[in-house]
Amino acid sequence: MFPFESVAYAQSTGEESSQSPFFQFIPLVLILGVFWFLIIRPQQKKQKAHQRMVDSLN
Repeated sequence: MFPFESVAYAQSTGEESSQSPFFQFIPLVLILGVFWFLIIRPQQKKQKAHQRMVDSLN
């Protein structure tokens, strides 16, 4: 399913990570933030504008 998963495991050194688990979620949060501002937020604005236009027709 993930072709590079075995490569990622092969590159690990076997040492425990010194980072806290919190810092491992930062990239995920950043990706979700970018996704929100580039896709979800503009779509919500378009939907509100469309709803205002439909309401003004009545």
